[in-house]
Amino acid sequence: MSLKESLTNLIHRSSNNPFPVPFSFPAELHVVCLAHPNDMCLQRSKPLYQKLIDLSGYDGSISLPEELNEMGVTSLFHHCIETLKCGNLKSRIMLYSAPVHYIKVTDFDCQTYMVSETIDILGFISVNDIGYPMAVSRHLVLHGVQNIKDPLSMETEIDLTIDEDTNDESKTPSFRVLLHGALKVENMAALVSLGDNWFGFIYSWADTRKKSNLMLTLLVPGSDSVPWLGDQNYLGCTEQFEQFSSFPIRPSEKRILKTAWFGLALATIFEKECLSLPGNVHPDSAVQLHHAAEVLKKTQNQDAHFVITPYVANYNTL
Repeated sequence: MSLKESLTNLIHRSSNNPFPVPFSFPAELHVVCLAHPNDMCLQRSKPLYQKLIDLSGYDGSISLPEELNEMGVTSLFHHCIETLKCGNLKSRIMLYSAPVHYIKVTDFDCQTYMVSETIDILGFISVNDIGYPMAVSRHLVLHGVQNIKDPLSMETEIDLTIDEDTNDESKTPSFRVLLHGALKVENMAALVSLGDNWFGFIYSWADTRKKSNLMLTLLVPGSDSVPWLGDQNYLGCTEQFEQFSSFPIRPSEKRILKTAWFGLALATIFEKECLSLPGNVHPDSAVQLHHAAEVLKKTQNQDAHFVITPYVANYNTL
C-alpha cells in the first residue's frame, strides 16, 4: 500500500493495526528528499510528507539538498545530525552489585524506596557540575543477559571492566555501549530517574588509561539530594530560559569552614580506626587515637596551627 492510500484510509484503521504516526513518544519527524527540486514526483509527494509531519504533532521539516551530488547530500545530513536532540532508545542492563531497598527515616515518617525495573534518562549534565554529592551506593552497569534458562550454568567469574582494544560487545548494536562512549568522550553524566522522587547519575569511570566502566550512582532519595543543582524536578536546558545565572550555585567555601570539615572528617577516621584495631596491639594506640579524635572535635582547637599533644598515660600503676 502506498503512502497516499495509507493516509486516505487512515480513519478506517482498527486499534489492532494503528498508523505509526503519531509516535508513542515525543519526537520530531524530518523528511529528507534526495531529488531535484523540480522533479514532478517530488512535487506530488511533498503534500503527503507534510501531512505526516502534521500528524506527528511536533515541529518537523522537509529538506532538499542544494545540489544533488555527494557533497550536497553529505552537507544536508550533517546538518540533520547536528540538530538531533531526542530519541527513543533502550537497552537491557544488569547492575552489579544488585541494589537493595533504601529506608529513609525522618522525624515523623519512615519510607522505603526500591529501584524501579526501568531506569529513565532525564537529561545530561557536566561531570564537573555534579561534583561529589552524598550517595547511597554505586553499581556497575553491565550488559543484560536475556533468556537465562539455567542461572547456575553461568560463569561465576566475570570481567567487570571494558577493554577498548578487545571488546566484543561493541561489535553488536547496544544503547548501553553508545551511551558509555558518548559520556566518556563528552565528560558528561546522565541524570536518571530510579523511582518516585529518587534520582541518580550514570557516568563513565576509568580505573586505568585503557579500561573504563559505566557506573550508576544512587543519590539519597529526594529532589534536593544535590543542593548546588537545586530541585532535580525543575532542571532544564538553558535554551528554555531568556535569562539564567551562573550554574551550578555552589555554597561558599570559606577557609575556616574547610578547616572545620577536615577536622571532623579526620576525627571520624580516627574513631573508626580505634574500633577496628586488632587485639594484639598496644593499648596506647587506641588511647591516642581516641584522644586525637576528641581534641579535633573541639571548636577551640580548629585552628590549622594548633598542635595536638599526646595523651600521657601510665600503664605501670594499678
